[in-house]
Amino acid sequence: MNPRTLEVITNNWALKLAALAIAFMLWGAVKAEVPERLQVSDVPVRVVARDGDWEPAAPPAPSTVDITFSGPTRELMRVAVNRPEVLIPVDDVSDSVETRVLRSGWVQLYGGMDNTRVEDIRPISVTLRWDRVVSRLVPVTVRVIGTPAAGYRLSGPIEVEPTAVRVNGGAARVSGLDTIRLGPIDLSGWTATDSFPLGVDTTDLGVIVSPMTVRIVVPVEPLPDSLTSAAGMRALRRGSGTP
Repeated sequence: MNPRTLEVITNNWALKLAALAIAFMLWGAVKAEVPERLQVSDVPVRVVARDGDWEPAAPPAPSTVDITFSGPTRELMRVAVNRPEVLIPVDDVSDSVETRVLRSGWVQLYGGMDNTRVEDIRPISVTLRWDRVVSRLVPVTVRVIGTPAAGYRLSGPIEVEPTAVRVNGGAARVSGLDTIRLGPIDLSGWTATDSFPLGVDTTDLGVIVSPMTVRIVVPVEPLPDSLTSAAGMRALRRGSGTP
């Protein structure tokens, strides 16, 4: 190779490598800003209900949709990782069954997606089913396990104050409640009457209860034989001069 040619190639090689690296970085940055498309399947659809007279009777149908996004590659990569969702705000319900056309503004993107756009949603609409909210009083009962200590018994029924609570919720749920069962209360080892507050657990009921706490009164007394035996022992002690 000609020495002059070799000198041209090797001269300032570090600067030439740096320039090449910068060129690759610029190419990557430009490519990252080129709008591309990404389809995300099975995006969940949820309802944000704000009408106090109705509550969802079932999940939206369908409960997932497919969404096509457009945007820079770097943002679409975050879309694939931070899964989007569709939140349908419902301020007013007009009927027990409604069809809502999905809007791009309801698609929630997370992680800074300023340049990402919703291009298409399929299907474009979902069906919402509603149950009217009703209110009524439902009796409260308590479940008991165990028995008082030997020589003691319940002197009467366990009292619940108040005896009924107000239940608010969907008509189907509320109508299916004949009673609200509390407890269990373990009476093992009890030797005296006691009262205490007990919270109403509505986790599995899907309704709102008021009040959320009731007072329980558990009446416990000695068995009659225990009273007779105790009186006899006292008489025996008095006869023997024992206090």
